[in-house]
Amino acid sequence: MSRTHQPSWRVVTEGTEDLNFAIYVACTYDLFPKSNPFSESRRWTSAKPSSELTQVEKAVLSTQWQEWWNQLVRMRSLQNQNFDFYEPSYFDSMCNELGSVCRDTWQPFREWWHMPAGGKMAMAFWGGADQVGQYVREFEQRVNRKARPFRLKVDLVYTGLDDLIEVSDEYVIMPIRSPRENRSWWTEKINAIG
Repeated sequence: MSRTHQPSWRVVTEGTEDLNFAIYVACTYDLFPKSNPFSESRRWTSAKPSSELTQVEKAVLSTQWQEWWNQLVRMRSLQNQNFDFYEPSYFDSMCNELGSVCRDTWQPFREWWHMPAGGKMAMAFWGGADQVGQYVREFEQRVNRKARPFRLKVDLVYTGLDDLIEVSDEYVIMPIRSPRENRSWWTEKINAIG
């Protein structure tokens, strides 16, 4: 939206490959923390690990994955930054265990991500399906004024989350689903920042 040719609010939605790859790795090797917002039920079911892990190996790998996830989220939250901490050349610099499972899952993930009805296409569909403009207009009609300027970056992940992760006032990670399912969050967010 614009007010006298100056942007008043902006929501940037992206289905980012790096976060989706990290989720894919966690689904494949069952590495999610056992807490919200990570999901026990919303996972890729076709991903198979290349090897079985002992409980000790899985605990070590889970810790390494969580640190990597936090690093990815931190980097994604920086405005105008896009660091690629998920490419094969980066895997060599990771802890041995995590680097190994990332190398093993890289090709299956890339095949799924780039297939005609794969992850990248799903991200494009859901990224364009949001109803944020409608929610802002409803807010403006209710308060009888234009929304205050705001900028919000929304990264979409295909699966792995039961709920969104509000990293900061300007950055959120959201599972793809019908925009109506997130309506109450959007309404509260726009009320708070608009």
